Amino acid sequence: MGRGVYVCYACRSRPARARSIGGTRYFLCDECYELHKRANRQMMEYLNQRRSSFRRGTCSGFEEVSRKRDPFF
Repeated sequence: MGRGVYVCYACRSRPARARSIGGTRYFLCDECYELHKRANRQMMEYLNQRRSSFRRGTCSGFEEVSRKRDPFF
């Protein structure tokens, strides 16, 4: 890659630095990178809550129907 000033991939308005996200290099400014990290944390919390409610049997909807039909549960 050439040298120079790169702009943020997300907002396209601020200077950015190279960030490795999932093994891919993205040029993000500090603010957009912090937003990405916060969104990722929130998604992990949501998935962990769903997983724990699924294990307790308190989930609703498709998962509950699938669980009743699945012989491995």
